[in-house]
Amino acid sequence: MSGTELAPFGAHEYLLALSRALSRNLDLGTVLHIVLEEAVVLLQADAGFVALRLPRTNMRVVATTGLPLETARAFEPLLNSIPQHSETADDTPPWWKQPALQRALLRIARRQQLPFTHIIAMPLEVDGDVIGALIAFRSSERAFTRYEERLLSGFADQASIAIRNAMLVRQLVQERERLAAVLANSADGVALINAERRIELINPALARLSGWNLDDVVGQPFEHVLRLENEAGVRLPAPAPHSDLVRQEGYLIRRNGTRGPYVSVVYTPLAQGRGMVASVHDLSERRALEASQRAFIAGISHELKTPLAIIIGYAETLLRDDVQWDEATWREGLHVILDEAQHLTRLVDNLLDAARLEAGGLQLHLEPVQLDEWLPRVLSEFARAHPSHHFDIALDGAAFPPVMADTGRLRQVVHNLLSNAVKYAPADTRVSLRLTYDDARGELIFCVSDEGPGIPLEEQERIFRRFHRVEGEASRTEGAGLGLYMARAIVEAHGGRIWVESEPNRGATFCVALPAADDNAPKRTIRIRPIDTTE
Repeated sequence: MSGTELAPFGAHEYLLALSRALSRNLDLGTVLHIVLEEAVVLLQADAGFVALRLPRTNMRVVATTGLPLETARAFEPLLNSIPQHSETADDTPPWWKQPALQRALLRIARRQQLPFTHIIAMPLEVDGDVIGALIAFRSSERAFTRYEERLLSGFADQASIAIRNAMLVRQLVQERERLAAVLANSADGVALINAERRIELINPALARLSGWNLDDVVGQPFEHVLRLENEAGVRLPAPAPHSDLVRQEGYLIRRNGTRGPYVSVVYTPLAQGRGMVASVHDLSERRALEASQRAFIAGISHELKTPLAIIIGYAETLLRDDVQWDEATWREGLHVILDEAQHLTRLVDNLLDAARLEAGGLQLHLEPVQLDEWLPRVLSEFARAHPSHHFDIALDGAAFPPVMADTGRLRQVVHNLLSNAVKYAPADTRVSLRLTYDDARGELIFCVSDEGPGIPLEEQERIFRRFHRVEGEASRTEGAGLGLYMARAIVEAHGGRIWVESEPNRGATFCVALPAADDNAPKRTIRIRPIDTTE
């Protein structure tokens, strides 16, 4: 071996040793480091870099030696002209041998004030695809020889395979990480079942639904984990081996044997009989909404029929030819008819408002409103129409800033809260309205409190949903389950919040918080957006 070149036998042994070193490494960063460092040693060069054609990008410098990475990035625009496939054409020299490329690379080196005088380029190819390039530089007067070019070509062939393998491993790792992230954050449960019909993994969502631990479940027969039964408690059969896509619905039996949520399970077979993937979707919310809708339809039918029956009954009675009614009886009957007609109007208005809300057709016409002046008027008019209860109002504060509000829609909210208080609290009890100003949050808060039976904690999260009504004795009152749903939509469209505070047998307090506004805030019109009925 000479002082400037490796002898042929030595080069052969060197490449074999290098090939073994590369085959033992699948980390892309390590492989690139070995390739570049050994190429510079092999050629007795002073510097070099490796550029790769990365997915969804142009040629990119990914490793350097003897020069900074950012300096090497100056060569990237020129490298982007490298063809994506190896050339098999005529007598034209391949791109990496063309003098024009050599001169262009050296010009860039001089612009970067690099002391290089000679350059050698070599493609990194696998199966005819150019996956990158290896560039090496010398500062001495000795040019790269044909022998060194052949040596680098043999080295590049081995390096290309090692780099492609490392890139595939990195891509596989990234895909697994992405898949793991998707599974970890998926709201649906997922189970991977192998060819022996045993669980290989489940995601956190399925762990929560089934009660199985992520580690304990591995290796379990999938029939032990995905046990479904129907309403009658009859176990649903597991999908047969090698069956096509199978869909089942039923109650998922938890690990401890208790009945869990109602779910839909879709079994999708994997190719070549390698098992199947089970996707588990919790249908509890959908079934609850469907049940609420059925209850709503039944309830609204009753709500509409009852006042209609009263109106028809009184009208037929007053119109009887065989009886002469005195004026007091006539007036009493007409008052009943008027009250029931107004009740029907409110029901129809609520239904129309809910329909318009879902269609995005409700608007708010906002203007500055002084709640400390406006709320007492609203309460006074409501109290006159409901003498069965006692009403009071408290203004906690000396000065209240205005809010931007649509008084018509906000009156609808206040009336709904007051109506609920009157509806559920016994007669001759107190209903209180209180207004405060939270300077720290910049909100005006008004609360309606009653002395009724209260609202169970488990109902408080669902009470603002469409069609929802509180279970139990208190639910035997009139209503379609739309009032609080509409109130929430209106309040949130104002940029505010609505919530309930309650304890059993200690009444309920509904609060609305609205953001404070400036006195000179301009009037404006906004649209009320539908709210998520499952929240």
